[in-house]
Amino acid sequence: MKKPSSPAPELTNSHFTAYLSHHVKGKKFSFYLFWISLYLKYSKEKPRGSLSDFLDTLQKNYKEWQVNQAKHAVTLFQNFNPKQTPAKTPLKKEGLPKKEKSPVKAVSHFPKETSPISRNPSAEHTTPQKISKPTPQAIRKTSPPDSSLPPEHQSPNLKNQWEYVKRKLTSTLRTQHKSYRTEKTYLGWINRFALFLNYKNPSQVQESDLRNFLTHLAINRKISAATQNLAFNSIYFFYKNYLGITLLDLKGAIRAKLPRRLPIVLSQNEITNIFYHMDGIYKLMAQIIYGGGLRLTECLSLRIKDMDFERGCIIIRSGKGNKDRLTILPENLKPAVKKHILEVRKLYEKDRINNLPGVPLPLGLERKYKGASKEWIWYWLFPSYKLSADPYTNITRRYHLYPTTLQKAFKIATTKAGITKHATIHTLRHSFATHLIESGYDIRTIQELLGHTSVQTTMIYTHVAQKNKLGVRSPIDSLID
Repeated sequence: MKKPSSPAPELTNSHFTAYLSHHVKGKKFSFYLFWISLYLKYSKEKPRGSLSDFLDTLQKNYKEWQVNQAKHAVTLFQNFNPKQTPAKTPLKKEGLPKKEKSPVKAVSHFPKETSPISRNPSAEHTTPQKISKPTPQAIRKTSPPDSSLPPEHQSPNLKNQWEYVKRKLTSTLRTQHKSYRTEKTYLGWINRFALFLNYKNPSQVQESDLRNFLTHLAINRKISAATQNLAFNSIYFFYKNYLGITLLDLKGAIRAKLPRRLPIVLSQNEITNIFYHMDGIYKLMAQIIYGGGLRLTECLSLRIKDMDFERGCIIIRSGKGNKDRLTILPENLKPAVKKHILEVRKLYEKDRINNLPGVPLPLGLERKYKGASKEWIWYWLFPSYKLSADPYTNITRRYHLYPTTLQKAFKIATTKAGITKHATIHTLRHSFATHLIESGYDIRTIQELLGHTSVQTTMIYTHVAQKNKLGVRSPIDSLID
């Protein structure tokens, strides 16, 4: 939408400005100008349209108190006489405040399409010239401020109101200690939801809007069930924490049903072939993921203190669900990990010489333990060689490697190895669990190593294991050729 142009002369006229500020509080001044501007546009499109017809148009998109405010604004505009000075203009007995000391200037809250009209000053209800009627989309994009927002965030531009909503929800997400990736995902879906509603007034969003959005995603966008549920959870967060709606009536919405998929598993020969085409730090990371059943983010977030060589285990801190657990540090990988730590130590000492800010610590530990962020034990096991800005504090410091770097390296190695399966770095975790089941380890032990809350989640790997504890043999193998 184009930026607003200068308002009509009737609205910028100093007499009218003084006249309006004499009848309206300074805080409501810009709102009244907004309603008058919409009325001018409507009158240009509908020269024979009356005030009641204009108010009927507003009732489709605005609340009752807003329509009443618009009626009063247009009435003041129609009763204005340019030849009559503000001092001589009689005040109606409407309980309105007295004239303020200095009139508020009319600024910037007008749609660009507003154009001057010719009026007969001697007539009270002269029909204006033809002005284009605002479409419902134009009205929504230039709606009066949401009364539930603080005064500093009340703006006729609905995009600004949605920006305030996102800032408020961001504060709530951080209060609940949600991860940064969760925060970006939730706000991304709220952006799509606002765009689907054509930036409808946030306080006027209803349950039917969510039903329509979910149906749109399922039918038109054809997204997967998991993605649709993620969209629902993100927007439900908006309903719950901004609109205060905790029980949603979603009857009529088309919801996708989660399918039960079997995980992709690589054989040990295939994994050996993939590792052969990898080298350096990426090969070590992939081996740790397969050797201990780690998730990608769990591997990237490892710190020096999380490696326990004496006990032969890796400590996973704040894994999925914000849970800690122990997993395996393979004996074959210990020499390679120790050699890698010596290389990381050189980078750590270089950071200390350059007096760089320490690595980020979880929650409030950096404030509780002064200087802990610069200690060796808290340093990343797989630090990035480039500095980046902290998304919360904007402090430039060193983070761990970016996830896509390992994912790309694994993809290239899979292609070189001639693997036709749709394998990703997470496939190594599936293969870890499956191979343990095939080796005869009990499902409860594997559940603890993977960090699953329910054993039912771990049971899925029994469906892809080639051999189980029963040693089931196909009857066709007993047939005699």
